[in-house]
Amino acid sequence: MKYGMVYTIKIMILVTRCFSTHHHVHAVLFPYIVTCQKVIPFLSSNSVVSSSATATKNQTISFTVTVFTTPKNHPFISDFLLLHTPEIKVISLPFPENITRIPPGVESTDKLPSMSLYVPFTRATKLLQPFFEEALKNLPQVSFMVSDGFLWWTSESAAKFNIPRLVFYGINSYAVPY
Repeated sequence: MKYGMVYTIKIMILVTRCFSTHHHVHAVLFPYIVTCQKVIPFLSSNSVVSSSATATKNQTISFTVTVFTTPKNHPFISDFLLLHTPEIKVISLPFPENITRIPPGVESTDKLPSMSLYVPFTRATKLLQPFFEEALKNLPQVSFMVSDGFLWWTSESAAKFNIPRLVFYGINSYAVPY
């Protein structure tokens, strides 16, 4: 897909660097929880990572991909991935409750009653961090992470676990020249 080409190249460069020291590459993906349609560029541009194996210099490199989301977004992400790359694991993190001004049960920006709640919603995603870090602790060794720029706190988690992190800015998916 054209909109993910530049980003895909950056991912492949990072994956290639992992090849020199690992026989198994484990990528963690964490898209921002916006409208389902806006998650597609993130997941599509990263689908290249999900190839089950690649051979370089007479060695086989296997891939594991783990995608993080929330319970109400899990069905869409699972269904999308099942169509494209069924071997990807999806982990749901519990979305915080009782957030000031955010209605109960809202786990994505398309469900906000007003876009004036966008900033409080984005700030509330930081409350996912302890659950995210607990999940990272229990995963097999992670080679690198790709997370959305609006999930700024994932850089802290990546640093804490010494995981290289790439940032995905979905808005740039539409700005890449065709």
